[in-house]
Amino acid sequence: MMSLCAWWTVYRQRHAIKKYLQYLYSTWSNTKSKLGWYYGLMLKISITLLLLSVCIPSAYSTVLLVQKFDNHTLYKRNRCSYLKKAMGSKLQMAFISFIWRLLDQHLYWSIHYAVAVLYSFSCRQMSSGIRNLCSNRDIEPRRLWLRYYFFRKCLMETEKRYSFLIFIFIVRSFIEFFRVLTFLISRTAVVVDSLLGVVTFFYTCIIVIVFVNVVLRASILLEDYQRMCEWISELPRNLYSPDQDMEATQYLMKVLDDKDSLALTGWGFFTLKRNFFLTATATLVSYGVILHQLH
Repeated sequence: MMSLCAWWTVYRQRHAIKKYLQYLYSTWSNTKSKLGWYYGLMLKISITLLLLSVCIPSAYSTVLLVQKFDNHTLYKRNRCSYLKKAMGSKLQMAFISFIWRLLDQHLYWSIHYAVAVLYSFSCRQMSSGIRNLCSNRDIEPRRLWLRYYFFRKCLMETEKRYSFLIFIFIVRSFIEFFRVLTFLISRTAVVVDSLLGVVTFFYTCIIVIVFVNVVLRASILLEDYQRMCEWISELPRNLYSPDQDMEATQYLMKVLDDKDSLALTGWGFFTLKRNFFLTATATLVSYGVILHQLH
């Protein structure tokens, strides 16, 4: 259901997201020469993680289906069990099962990974532009304010377009992580072999890596934006408005207000504090202990 909601949300906002990405891409020329290799490497890693998360569970579940060990799959139930009666050949059954599970897993995770990749690269692009702006000490006042309003608009658009989608991604990641954790802890219905443990470990690592990357990118972007606001507020008054002191005061008040008000909320998930990590860790440990006691 959450995947379908994410697909529908992206479809409804497809034109706005495309326009936003084109608007953000206009800053690519400022950082392309320095960070082009980094963006290419990160994009390849993201695509590799997507392919692994889709293909590994599908391939392994298909192998187990052929070997008639349905209870060892990463899914709750074997949705292709009727293929055993319909297909006389194991090769045909394996092929159909792999396609079935590949499409099923692709529907679950492709939209979440696409949103996570777009969001991470948007945050990274804005962070790079903000750092370049803060490192330029000889910038003209007019260009300074143009760049400031550009990043302000990008940050607001990021919050508007991605907030609900990232919230769905976070909830989906937690559900998937808890599902895999429950599967590993449960020893009554499932006997975990070594190969299945390796597959599950990689699958869990992919979920955790993408989740941590999304949250940290948002946190770094907020820190860079607040640092930019502090840097602008410490500049001489003649950079705000060379003519009128009242207008300079208005500019300064706007910057200070943006420093405190603008944020990537995600319904509270992106305001990273130490208590957030402690609470999340305690929740995971408590969840594992309860499951261990129940089983």
